[in-house]
Amino acid sequence: MNLEKLAGQVQTLEDVEAIKQLKARYCAATTEWDENAFVSCFTEDAVWDGGCFGHYEGQAAIRDFFRALPKILSFPRRRGNLPLTAPRLLPGRSGRSGNTLRPPRPRGVHPLR
Repeated sequence: MNLEKLAGQVQTLEDVEAIKQLKARYCAATTEWDENAFVSCFTEDAVWDGGCFGHYEGQAAIRDFFRALPKILSFPRRRGNLPLTAPRLLPGRSGRSGNTLRPPRPRGVHPLR
């Protein structure tokens, strides 16, 4: 393996980890209802397309959306969080022996109805 290919693979791993950390920060911000932490997950020119919840451009508009969420949504604020670690091996449930790779079940997740 040459150094250029190895450097590319390392960069990919670092990028994947950065995305995982961003997702974890995003979930922590919504779980703790931390407006500043939530907005810091987005760039100044970010675009939030929430489908039926609207389309927002820029951090200021995304902040306004976040502030309005309690009036829009009726379910509890705590919606779980993403693990900062890799999924763990858990016993399989299909009747086979061995392990099945499954991520931990998020706690406090409430589906929209």
